[in-house]
Amino acid sequence: MKRGLHTSALFTWPDVWHANEQAGTWEYGNYRHCYLFVLRLENGKYKALIGSGENIPYGNKTLPECGYFAYDTLEEAKAHCTEYVDWVRDVYDVQEKLALQARLHRMNPKVYLS
Repeated sequence: MKRGLHTSALFTWPDVWHANEQAGTWEYGNYRHCYLFVLRLENGKYKALIGSGENIPYGNKTLPECGYFAYDTLEEAKAHCTEYVDWVRDVYDVQEKLALQARLHRMNPKVYLS
């Protein structure tokens, strides 16, 4: 039996936003190796998600009391997603890598150079 060749548009074109206006969803398959998702809420606002996570505070942006970031426009929600991933890749990952190297050096200075 022959397997079907149907693939998701998200895999075929991972570097663009894919919209489903009826469902109120927008997906981006591969932004710096992350899956981005924006959901239109019933109140007309847009909720930004990274992967399946919605509680994505970063830098100087604190999480609102509702537990997620909601924006008035789609463009603001998309910008939040990309800014968050950029912050994680460019700031947080670098800090954690340096902290790991320092811990390893303290454990065994002869093996792990600082």
